[in-house]
Amino acid sequence: MTTLTDPRQARAFRFLGCEYAAGTARLRYAFDDGPELVEQIEFPDAPALKPERETAFMAALHLLHLIAGVSYYKAGVPGEITVDSAPLDRATAELLDEIYLHGLAEFAYQNKLDLRGKTLTAQWETLSTLVANLMQHLDSQMMSRSKLRN
Repeated sequence: MTTLTDPRQARAFRFLGCEYAAGTARLRYAFDDGPELVEQIEFPDAPALKPERETAFMAALHLLHLIAGVSYYKAGVPGEITVDSAPLDRATAELLDEIYLHGLAEFAYQNKLDLRGKTLTAQWETLSTLVANLMQHLDSQMMSRSKLRN
């Protein structure tokens, strides 16, 4: 971990992860490899989380983590946004692009910033392209081996 004194000098804003235990949600962020920024949300007198609701609850908490990060992101507005905690599907990436690009439109205008290109969809598309290329490579390897056996 490095000490980042000015988030405006950061290369990336990172979503590190989120957790929930005993009525407390913790949402963790960082600029580059700097110190963790933690948003803690208390749910007083929260009932125990039932196992059959845990998946839905964690999905909602993950979405809250991604949306709540906007207030931390705008402290530095780095060029890269990364999600270390879990991969994003395309629909979630597009929703977050809308929230970050359009939700910060006035902020960007007032501060003469261009937020275009600082998107999560680009990250999703890069990841999906890498996976597709890997799958294509594996398929061709298997085809080659199959031909050698025949």
